[in-house]
Amino acid sequence: MQRPSSVSAVKVDGERAYDRVRSGEAVVLASREVTISQLDVLGIRRLEMKIEIDIEVTCSAGTYVRSIARDCGDALR
Repeated sequence: MQRPSSVSAVKVDGERAYDRVRSGEAVVLASREVTISQLDVLGIRRLEMKIEIDIEVTCSAGTYVRSIARDCGDALR
C-alpha cells in the first residue's frame, strides 16, 4: 500500500490535490495498492547532512517514486 504525496495530481472531489494544497488546504490522500516488482540500489552517497541514494525501480502504473523515497526515509528514522 502506498499513500501518494499530497502535492500529486490525484483528484479529490474533482480537484487536483496539488491545487488544494496550494490554496492552503491540508490534504491527506488515501493509500492505494501498487506493485513494486524490482527495486535495486545503484549507489549511495553521503553528503554532509544528507544521503543520496540512486535506485532503479520496476513498478505498476500509478506508483509514485517520490513516495517510495518518503516511505523508505520514514522507515529508516
